[in-house]
Amino acid sequence: MKKRNISLIQWFATAFFVFLIGLTMTSPAKADQANLSDGTYTVPVTLLKAGSSSTSIANSFFTQTANVKVTGGTYQIQLQTSGADYITSVTVGGQPVHEEDKSGSNANLTVNLTNPSDLVPVTFGLQVPGLGTMNQSAQFQFKWSSATRTQGSTPEAATSSNATATPATPVNPSQPTTPTKPVNPSQPTTPTKPVNPSQPKHQLAVKTAKAQLAKTKAQIAKYQKALKKAKTTKAKTQARKNLKKAETSFSKAELNLALLNNNKAVKAAQTKVNKAKAQVTKYQKALKKAKTTKAKTQARKNLKKANSSLTKAQKALTKVIKTNIK
Repeated sequence: MKKRNISLIQWFATAFFVFLIGLTMTSPAKADQANLSDGTYTVPVTLLKAGSSSTSIANSFFTQTANVKVTGGTYQIQLQTSGADYITSVTVGGQPVHEEDKSGSNANLTVNLTNPSDLVPVTFGLQVPGLGTMNQSAQFQFKWSSATRTQGSTPEAATSSNATATPATPVNPSQPTTPTKPVNPSQPTTPTKPVNPSQPKHQLAVKTAKAQLAKTKAQIAKYQKALKKAKTTKAKTQARKNLKKAETSFSKAELNLALLNNNKAVKAAQTKVNKAKAQVTKYQKALKKAKTTKAKTQARKNLKKANSSLTKAQKALTKVIKTNIK
């Protein structure tokens, strides 16, 4: 039971991007160069698996459009994510991303690129409780040919690399211009409502996680029966190996589903586990550094107490996960 609890904790952190982004290699999509005139645009964007034309399930944690400001070939790209709690850094097209306006798990990600292509590689730096930091790769697909101008010109489809630009109509100096209506400072502006992640794709991710949970549960029952029926030592060893693998997959599916539910109780329980593990590490180091018998005794006492707290925290996490996968 204790091993299973530890396995649950290790899978909890890796489930978010390792499971959702994925690294399955299929035929890559064709990349075209962006060619937009100066202005501000809304551009469709999709998160794909690394080196693949397949959409990542983690795409549901990002908005499906990007706000792009083009100035002299420099593209200032802003994306919104609902997975900011797990991200320590992001590099898009080899350039560092700046995180802004963070509110809970939501944040805006801004990066500056020069004449980017349709496919732009992205690397996520993740904080994995129990395993430390890790990196995962994917790629953003920007549909520059479907970009729409939001200011600076008529609200038509933005000029792509295959379109011909229409020259601006010259101003008639003999015709008086209509003065711009001044903004009323007493009238508050309506803030733009942030775009939420795609609900249908999130529902699909939940459905997939539930299916995986049911599948691994059936495998556990299968290998438990095989273990009972096994007659030879070799058959028993193989059955135990298969059973252990199925139990690990079941724990992973549980955690994926709990994480997708995005429940605050799960996050709170995980935070307590992290704090308890930090205390255990602290007193393990203290025990190694202790020189006197008194110092060693105190360090062992503190370590025992910390291990006890960690065990309780792990049990609480397991319980809350079970509650949030129903």
